[in-house]
Amino acid sequence: MNQLDLAIYDAVHDFPEGTQELADLMGMSRQILLNKANFNTENAYFSPQQLKLLQKTTKTHSINDALVAYQSKKIVGNNSITTSILNVVDSVGKAAHEVNKSVEDGIVTEREKADCLKLTNEIRKTVDELDRDLHTTDINSKIVNI
Repeated sequence: MNQLDLAIYDAVHDFPEGTQELADLMGMSRQILLNKANFNTENAYFSPQQLKLLQKTTKTHSINDALVAYQSKKIVGNNSITTSILNVVDSVGKAAHEVNKSVEDGIVTEREKADCLKLTNEIRKTVDELDRDLHTTDINSKIVNI
């Protein structure tokens, strides 16, 4: 099992309306959908067009992330995930401080709003970096297929 297998399995099985509804939306029977999503199956796979439809229908990007992960290698330091987590915490702390300071007087100016929005964008970037590091880190080695 790899990240792509997990992403496909999760997309199918976590669909809020259920696997039958997903199968209907994708134009296949429920059993075929389940067979294609089963990572233990050797002879049933989604076509690239079906994967695109699956991702669009389920509104998940994890399938694309896993496909991209196959195409490159990255050397990951031992503490890159820890560093990424600390960066997220730091950016959230900065944003919390700025928001608290902005609302202290009961009035939020356009400048204060812009500063807070800038910090929330920074949070998104640090979370994206953490997400990337988690997807590209192999527990067993420092050279990782991503």
